[in-house]
Amino acid sequence: MNGQMEDGKQPFFISAADGGVLSCAGLWDTWKDRDNGETIRSATLIVTEANPFMSNIHDRMPVFLPPEKLEAWSGDSGGVEMLTSSPTDTLRAWPVSRRVNSSKAEKDDSSLIVPIEPMLTGA
Repeated sequence: MNGQMEDGKQPFFISAADGGVLSCAGLWDTWKDRDNGETIRSATLIVTEANPFMSNIHDRMPVFLPPEKLEAWSGDSGGVEMLTSSPTDTLRAWPVSRRVNSSKAEKDDSSLIVPIEPMLTGA
């Protein structure tokens, strides 16, 4: 299954295979707008080529950092060598309702992430 359907894209809920927390690599900055002096806070999520599991859904994926790499990443001792795809067996995913993409959907509606098809795992 891929994330593309005949009539549009299929959203997926993606999480850690063990049900734990996924930590993503990212960057942030605070800077002043030259025109109005306003303080701007910005952030970006770092993506990489999809691992074999995620490539069934999309060609890119976030860089997920395992717990043992978090300190190095946030402490400035880790570099681009850390920006790789996760091992295939660390993720799980399932298709969810397209209502998740609607701005009218209640954001705390837990039914938005109920599987509409069987779960996919990288194991």
